Amino acid sequence: MAAGVVLVGAIIGGAVMLTAGEDKGGRARAGGGSSPAPTAGSDANNSSQESPAAEDTGRPMRLTTPRTVDGGAYTLEKDKAALQRDGLKLGSPPPGMTQEIARYRGTRDSSTTGLMISGGYGTIAHPDSVVDGMFSGVSGAGTTVVKQRETFRPDAAGGNVKIDCEVVRNASFGYAPVCGWADGSTAAVLLYMNGELRSSSDINLSQYADTTAVVRGETRKPE
Repeated sequence: MAAGVVLVGAIIGGAVMLTAGEDKGGRARAGGGSSPAPTAGSDANNSSQESPAAEDTGRPMRLTTPRTVDGGAYTLEKDKAALQRDGLKLGSPPPGMTQEIARYRGTRDSSTTGLMISGGYGTIAHPDSVVDGMFSGVSGAGTTVVKQRETFRPDAAGGNVKIDCEVVRNASFGYAPVCGWADGSTAAVLLYMNGELRSSSDINLSQYADTTAVVRGETRKPE
């Protein structure tokens, strides 16, 4: 569970840092875009998901932060080193875990849609406990859960991967879907930012789970 708390703490901190950089008009840089969710449709079919063999054999995987995710819908803006230079403080992951975090900028539908990914890789003995830690750690520090956690098995991952999602609200970045997963060697939590979201009812969690499954396939690579 400690790993989950560390990962979610980093992602909330990164999201607050992003929206603190508002333009002079007071609009958060992560705002904009009327699309209720990133699109994991036809472009997702062309994304670089891991092969079924890598999923099925249980071989060790590492978590990466590639230049683009979701079939090119998001472009890497800042990796872990850049975020740390900006002042983001990362907690200490459990022994044997390597932490990764990155911020992405939307390149489709809205140039101001943001995505934070915080995760890690190593030996994960109890994936469900890590996921529980992620979601239990979201509340607090100005963040409130406004739509309770749901579990999905997205078609984008062949129905074989469990993705959990919920909606949070924060004074800095507003309403935001949070999705995450954990398996035997990788875990990650994703926070999608769109300043135009005015209510949890605007958010289709199933669609965000589909997108998260696509991103999972693109970021997991064999050790």
